[in-house]
Amino acid sequence: MKNLITILLLSVSITMLSQRIYTEGIPIQTDIKSFEISLDESLFLTPKIENPKNDLGPYIAAKTYLSNLTESDVQWTNVNGVMVGTIALAIEKSTSINVLLTDVQFPEQTLLFLKTDVGFEGPYSAKNINNLRFAHFPILTDNLTLHFELPSGDEDNLKFKVSEINASFNNALKDGACNIASVCDEANNYRKAQKSTVIISVNGSGFCTGTLVNNTSRDFTPYIITAQHCLGGASDLSDWTFAFNYEAKSCASSNLSNNKKISLRGADVVAQNAKSDFALLLLREDLGPNDSVHFAGWDKKEAPSSRQHVYHHPNGALKRFSLNNNAVTATTYLESNAPPYVWKIDKWEEGTTEGGSSGSSLMNDEGQIVGTLVGGEASCNNLNASDYFGRMDVGFQLNDDWNLTLSPWLDPNQGNYDTIDGRDYPYQSLPNTDLAIRHIYNIPSVSCDGLYSPQILVKNVGKNSVGGYSLNIAVAGQTSWVPVENIKTLQPGESFQYTFEERLLPSGDAHFTIQLNTANDAYLKNNTGYVKSEVLDGAQTIVMSVTVDDYGSENSWDIFNQNGDVVASGGPYPNDKEGTTYEKEFCLETECYVLKFKDSYGDGMCCDYGDGSFELRYANGTVIANGYDGPTNILGDPEEQVETICITASGINEGNLKEFHISPNPVISGQKVTISGFNEFQDFKVFSLEGKLISSHIGSTFNVPNAKGVYILKTNGFTPKRLVVQ
Repeated sequence: MKNLITILLLSVSITMLSQRIYTEGIPIQTDIKSFEISLDESLFLTPKIENPKNDLGPYIAAKTYLSNLTESDVQWTNVNGVMVGTIALAIEKSTSINVLLTDVQFPEQTLLFLKTDVGFEGPYSAKNINNLRFAHFPILTDNLTLHFELPSGDEDNLKFKVSEINASFNNALKDGACNIASVCDEANNYRKAQKSTVIISVNGSGFCTGTLVNNTSRDFTPYIITAQHCLGGASDLSDWTFAFNYEAKSCASSNLSNNKKISLRGADVVAQNAKSDFALLLLREDLGPNDSVHFAGWDKKEAPSSRQHVYHHPNGALKRFSLNNNAVTATTYLESNAPPYVWKIDKWEEGTTEGGSSGSSLMNDEGQIVGTLVGGEASCNNLNASDYFGRMDVGFQLNDDWNLTLSPWLDPNQGNYDTIDGRDYPYQSLPNTDLAIRHIYNIPSVSCDGLYSPQILVKNVGKNSVGGYSLNIAVAGQTSWVPVENIKTLQPGESFQYTFEERLLPSGDAHFTIQLNTANDAYLKNNTGYVKSEVLDGAQTIVMSVTVDDYGSENSWDIFNQNGDVVASGGPYPNDKEGTTYEKEFCLETECYVLKFKDSYGDGMCCDYGDGSFELRYANGTVIANGYDGPTNILGDPEEQVETICITASGINEGNLKEFHISPNPVISGQKVTISGFNEFQDFKVFSLEGKLISSHIGSTFNVPNAKGVYILKTNGFTPKRLVVQ
């Protein structure tokens, strides 16, 4: 048989079965004889990864055909003023089909239904378009019709291209026989979080598992936790789709349940970390008011319960259940000398996991997440093998880079809770009054200069508007910020961010307490936040600048102190961003460290895949270390560049902090003083002894404050000085 496509354009006959209202959500029923596409399976692109439970990327279950169909291929008929148009696909021996539409422009009131010979999904509209693209979750079928409806006269304004047709064949979506359907009796005692599990379709051809997860604000923000390796280095998740309630009709059935499958499109990566292999995603589409799902709680204690279970989608199949009746152990995975960042399941007592299970959540008896599936050898062909789950407590480890930790997203008010319970959605009885601290910004765990200007995001998660509330920030042993009151009336679901004035705190520990107060608040746990920071005396602000090649996912770096602890880290970075520079600022004390810059493939950052490099420098621009622009620059291990670096107080790799002088000092209030020791372009700030910012200046002279007292002058690279105003 020749490898070609045969498209038969046939006549279209439309039969109206009944009069209907245009927006009622049911497609106009037609007797479609459109065109049929017959594809030889060899024309589809061959997947690169067959079973990546232990590899980078999702489980690949579908093949891709690059299509050139457009809106010009739609066959139109006018039905009582509604234009109905169709493109029909039939792919022999396929077990699932999905399409990707690009360059999408839907005129107002356009509806799209996805029809098979047994039913339909939709309608979809312009609100379901992400970045001019429309993706949908694969449908278990060998035929699919794109069914458009829009007002007469608008059909010429409909624009799209069917860029990809993805199809699964043979047993690609078939899991092992030992797997247990989620609706079977074995799962009866573990159903609290069953509805939180989601199957993820990665670009229409790959699969992973994820979990809808709760946060301490309890505001139903749709975060999905899955495995970082499912990203495969991707940063744009516009074509990812997420399906809830994707499970069997019964324990013995292989058919999809009649319960409504909930499918959402597109997500953004808010945090990821290779240590415990987690990725936290934020869905771009909201859940519907009647969608029945569960936001799972979590447990970040260092020793989870002695029994755990997992819901997952092996090989992209319907939801399955597995059970472990023994305690897990903390260990490493694939890297023998790494810290114990994962939980090990020695063997499953019930069920197993397979490719496509990656990213599923290990849960305790309360349905709280304790880990996410990293990998392992367990399968129906290897029932005595082990599996490994990235530890939830490791994912919560604090990091000033919010992209590397779960903490600011799942514990946004930083209440430092070890556990929180899950929550069903929709929640039938929202409290009348419930304000929540949604995020705390600008309080780093370590500060070089002691300057803080906290920002607090408050959200109304109750069902009534709230106007009478106040915010206060206190630091143990220090003068509190001035409280703010009645900032803005918040409607249900509305947020407001308040920025407090900048303050200078002395060196040492700084324990912040953020308090939100309002009358009759029904839930007080989300009203208080705690943040610990430290002002380092004489420390330096350091910048790591990484310019990536085409494979940024291969690059990461760590800086270790003399005790072997990681004090700063970054990466991996997105793929296909050659030439893009990523910078991160952090604070290091004046001592020596070990820098390890890693290229996991071991081929450097140059040549055939673009030119990349890194540079570690002080904030003043002085370079501390650089390199990795090619394989010849690698030191030692072919996958790593290792260097010893020493941070000095001056930021110029030698000497101490420089001195400046104030004259006269003391000085009469309102008079001018002259500063010697730095140039006319140096900027500096004047603070009260309580840390309140009084004024900012550039140059070598300024008028002192009118109020008598003692003030502190501070500027980067110089020892702070006291100024006495008489």
